[in-house]
Amino acid sequence: CVMAEVTPPHSSPTTGKRTERPEVGNVVAKIQKVDVSSLQKHSKDLREQTETVKHHYDIRTDQGLANRNQSQIFHLRNFNNWTKSVLLKKYISNAKYDNVFRPRWEREFYALDLCCGKMGDALKWRIGKVNCVVGADIALEGLKDGMNRYYERKMDKNFSLSLICADCSVVDITRGLPDPKMLFDICSCQFALHYSFGTREHARTMVRNAAQHLRKGGFFIGTIPNADVLLERAKDTGEWRSKDDICVVKFEQEISEITRPIGFGVKYTFTLQDAIDACPEYLINVELLESICKEFDLELKELKPFRRFKEEHFRRNRDLWDRMKVPGLSPAEYEVIDLYQVFAFEKMRGSSSNIKRVPPTRDEIEILE
Repeated sequence: CVMAEVTPPHSSPTTGKRTERPEVGNVVAKIQKVDVSSLQKHSKDLREQTETVKHHYDIRTDQGLANRNQSQIFHLRNFNNWTKSVLLKKYISNAKYDNVFRPRWEREFYALDLCCGKMGDALKWRIGKVNCVVGADIALEGLKDGMNRYYERKMDKNFSLSLICADCSVVDITRGLPDPKMLFDICSCQFALHYSFGTREHARTMVRNAAQHLRKGGFFIGTIPNADVLLERAKDTGEWRSKDDICVVKFEQEISEITRPIGFGVKYTFTLQDAIDACPEYLINVELLESICKEFDLELKELKPFRRFKEEHFRRNRDLWDRMKVPGLSPAEYEVIDLYQVFAFEKMRGSSSNIKRVPPTRDEIEILE
């Protein structure tokens, strides 16, 4: 386990209070010897692919508002954010007000943001009135950007934040939590779960990280590619291109050679203009996902294509749709939208009583290997 610390904020020696936000870029690593050999027996090919994904997200820089506004996927990004906002709003509400297992006296709400990237959903957590967020991701540079964003937008006044740098499909993140006994009311994994479906072991580890600290009656939610749609579109040539070439999908093997039902390790590369550059991904057989989730007491509650989810929730969220500047989607963007679906699982067994105090913001980023 590597535990990297971010330079802590300046504080008063007498009060210990932060007087200014930390300079997150100054990272000092401390090494702790932990035996994780059983978790590191994946193939060289998978290790290389993991490094490719990590490198891809580490080197991506913030394009800035002006560039994003000119992007061919401007409205697509906004649609995806609208979908995530509505999904989070729905299940935060369910977890807060409809969870009969949640003690009535508990007011604090805890969220796990699995594969959180640059904390792009931080505003959604603030709007949801979450008290504590733990974010985990493989890309350290993205996490540092996320911590900077957290302080720059003064979100430390809304919720406490702890960040963990780890491959969530390989490492048990319990060691990186601010309190190993804490439970989450909700776990969100957006546009990332498919990276773990290279092997059953990786997929199980990812789901275990989502489920093992989830409160009884809590939810595991997210967004994933639709394997059936991807295979249908690429069936003739093993490749699919959207209108205007804003999105390209290429499979490594002939579609006719892919056995059904789909197993683990069915790889393709995915390119999305201004976002993703030929990154390796894996198909998700939702029946396999559901089976793994059942091992960890998670029961499927919702699985819907993006368009259907939008149709069901559009009327009640029309104002948000307009504010987020979703109108104006191009035919090419709609083609990409149809590649995705939302999911939600509920934790059916386990503990329901949480820790007594919200952990304070942790100004170091824990690195687990």
